[in-house]
Amino acid sequence: MESAASAKHWASEIESPEVRWNICLALSLIIVLLNGPDAWFMRGPSLGLAILALVSARLRNSALTWLALAIIVGSGVVYDWATSDNHKWLIGYWMLATACACWAKQDRQEILHANGRNLLILVMGLAAFYKATTPSYLSGDFFEFTLLTDSRFHGFTALLTDLNSWHLEENRSVVMQLLLGSEWDLVPRSLHRTESVRWLAWFLTWWTVVIEGSIALVFALPEKSRWHSLRHYLLLTFAVTTYMVAPVEGFGCMLMLLGMAQCQVKDRYFFMAYVVAFALIQVVGQMAETMWSIG
Repeated sequence: MESAASAKHWASEIESPEVRWNICLALSLIIVLLNGPDAWFMRGPSLGLAILALVSARLRNSALTWLALAIIVGSGVVYDWATSDNHKWLIGYWMLATACACWAKQDRQEILHANGRNLLILVMGLAAFYKATTPSYLSGDFFEFTLLTDSRFHGFTALLTDLNSWHLEENRSVVMQLLLGSEWDLVPRSLHRTESVRWLAWFLTWWTVVIEGSIALVFALPEKSRWHSLRHYLLLTFAVTTYMVAPVEGFGCMLMLLGMAQCQVKDRYFFMAYVVAFALIQVVGQMAETMWSIG
């Protein structure tokens, strides 16, 4: 009873625009802390500024703070442009949008909402379009190779197909030897593969195209559309089915943050679901990294 009462109290607190605003800012800073620039001379300033903003409400609500973070993150992306992860571009855009929102003050939540919605439409729409127009992706070869060789998918592949962890580790070893260019690897070698992996790859290929395109479509519909709730269900479903399997916490958490910015007062339970998903994606990602380092 006590836990149910506390959950109900938290849900009522979430209805406050000020509470939501501060949660969005705090989680945005956490993303910078965990997924900032890789270069050490940019990593230090981004970490320091993010920590200061977390403990200081004045800095947290300052447009200059977010503008500085946007410049640092953006510079990091440009510096490592050939190897920068896609979500770091997205983080840079979000820092700039947050700076604009803090500058406006009175319309700050509307600005975050509009920018978050546009980013979701563009990210999901362009991703779905690229996949749907790329024959090498639609063939299922991309996901099949990933399922067979990427250690992040080994547990998932072993669970849903008739390959075991030994087969998958052997596949990864073959690929690593080829990449290292050992002379003995000039001899043709094949990967362990089965029909069940092929079917799973085919399903994941089309599931990804359909759900990404659907998310872009429903977020592009008018705000007062009857499909309003569907957009949240789809985005949360995408997060669970994607980032619980392939833990890319930077991108997953950014998408959850963009989803939070879309929540209206009546969407308090969706807002809470995004916060929980944000935390779960980080936990799963950290656990996966620990397992890889041990393995």
